Amino acid sequence: MSPSVLKKAILNRRFSNARSTYDQHAVVQTRMASHLLAAVQHQAGGVFPRVLEIGCGTGLLTRRLLASCRIDHFYANDLVKECNPRQFLPPQCAFRFFPGDAEDISDFPSGLHLVIANAVFQWIQAWDSFLRKLNDLLLPGGWLAFSSFGPDNFTELKQVLGLTLPYASLNGLIRSAAAHFTVVHAEESREILCFSGAAAVFQHMQAIGVNSLPSHLWTKSFYQNALARYQKHCTTAAGTSLTYHPLHLVLRKKPPCP
Repeated sequence: MSPSVLKKAILNRRFSNARSTYDQHAVVQTRMASHLLAAVQHQAGGVFPRVLEIGCGTGLLTRRLLASCRIDHFYANDLVKECNPRQFLPPQCAFRFFPGDAEDISDFPSGLHLVIANAVFQWIQAWDSFLRKLNDLLLPGGWLAFSSFGPDNFTELKQVLGLTLPYASLNGLIRSAAAHFTVVHAEESREILCFSGAAAVFQHMQAIGVNSLPSHLWTKSFYQNALARYQKHCTTAAGTSLTYHPLHLVLRKKPPCP
């Protein structure tokens, strides 16, 4: 099994285990979903006959999208097959669910007006080819809107434990998108959550299925050492911190070259 397949299998298990706790604890991701949808509606309106949502998860974005936009055909994807959002659909909306890794799925529908994803694209491994894939799915003038996380996300874990994902910067994402898309909205922010201690930080990450620690490192001694180091270096009078670095982009597919 390749490292990339193994990594996605671990993600599948972690997010599947966190389905019952995700909505309660994903406070930043919830705000990101609302902010992304507001940016889409400001730039593109609210009528999208054919929409694909990638990484629909528990439906944080799905519910808001379906409630506030006119959509005739809604297609959804998630790595976790149990995250089928059929329950959120209005009766008049046609629907199909595509379980699995969005990078590997070859039968997504084309002729789309909007592709959208919230707090998902940081997991994409072959970013440039994935962008080309999404570009091919969209109609000319179609929209790609997504939120992700930048290099300062979970910066405490990187500083204290040396663990991080290869997060792309906002400028890096813009440069990658420039070949196929016009960037109509791009912004980044940083949000620091404060907890009662390092153990609460790690519990928060477990509750949303996000964990930068490889499974084989979760020995009792490593965990205790990580708790102590995190507590020592990331605690102030305000509490023990965990930094989020949200990115939001709304892109429009360029017309074909004459």
